[in-house]
Amino acid sequence: MTTRAFRTGVTATCVLLALAGCAGTGTPATSGPPYPSASSAHPEPRLGSGGPSAEDGPAEAGAHHHPVQEQVGELEAALVAQEPDRFGGAWIGGYEPEFRVVVALTEVDPRPTALDDFPDLVDHVTLTRVEFAALELEAARARAEEALTEAGVLGGIGVHPMDNRVLVEVAGTDVDEAEQAVSGIAGVTVTRVPELPERYPGLGVHETAPDEPTGGR
Repeated sequence: MTTRAFRTGVTATCVLLALAGCAGTGTPATSGPPYPSASSAHPEPRLGSGGPSAEDGPAEAGAHHHPVQEQVGELEAALVAQEPDRFGGAWIGGYEPEFRVVVALTEVDPRPTALDDFPDLVDHVTLTRVEFAALELEAARARAEEALTEAGVLGGIGVHPMDNRVLVEVAGTDVDEAEQAVSGIAGVTVTRVPELPERYPGLGVHETAPDEPTGGR
């Protein structure tokens, strides 16, 4: 019996920080088989990044660097610890005309006290209001993954802080089925990926045992 399994992507937390070489802010892996990271699956133009491209050489990447950018990962960790219910993510918003770090919160007031621990970085921080906290999106991702697995949909899934969404990518023929599966799960968006097998050669129909489980808004 042939079934289609839904595969989990790498959570796209702080993609730009990883591209900028900020240790400790890499993309944490979710459960499930290997899958392309958000930085490779979605080039920077899609994310609206002002940071260096993953394809930049050493000279180009070095041109996009600020002395305090290594502190961004530490700030994120502090916000995760101190503001779990409203912290939505942090990323480098650009370098021109000046270095800028975006901190996403479901409520921007009161101002996070964690910022006071980073006096060299705080002048570069912009607070932006988002709908969902990172914990809410991770919970939505888990629910969506389970629903899509039960529906037998082939594709990928990941949390994208800059979009403040859980993005589900499927082939065009599976869009309706995927949308039906995740309907009612807030924060989830289904997108069509052209030529899915070519973009993700590791994903495809594979043989499973008859009783093996298959892999909102």
